[in-house]
Amino acid sequence: MTYSEYNYFANIAITIFNFMNGNINRLNSKCELYIDMYDYVKYTYANIRYPNFIFIHIGTIIDSWNDEWEGYMSKSSYVVSCIAWALSHELHHADQLISMIQYNRNPAYKKSVEGDVERASYDWVVTHSKEIENLTGVELSINYIDSPSIPKTGNCS
Repeated sequence: MTYSEYNYFANIAITIFNFMNGNINRLNSKCELYIDMYDYVKYTYANIRYPNFIFIHIGTIIDSWNDEWEGYMSKSSYVVSCIAWALSHELHHADQLISMIQYNRNPAYKKSVEGDVERASYDWVVTHSKEIENLTGVELSINYIDSPSIPKTGNCS
């Protein structure tokens, strides 16, 4: 990640977050965004610190790019798509009523909670991709990005 990439994608993350915040998370609609370089512990793209702090790890997302994907999508398209999905994911968590004790101790419960949010957040970005493209000026490649944990259906709306 270069300094210019960090600044460019951090500004895009802010734009996307401002568009999503309150539209996805209607119950807990006062989330705050924090731009972070890397998640050195779990290498996540983003995380929520309850009740309403969203951290996005711009460097982790940028450095996950693989040059072999260039034939399918541009690096910019990939990074912006990942930013949008990661922010959507965390904002879906903001309205989720879960037991943090169960989440941290019960792998099946955690898998169910994450699966629900993966499905809902992915679908939200797909549904609103044209709006996100208009805001950012970057064509999304969300249809090329997948997750092994995304179920066919979920319990989130």
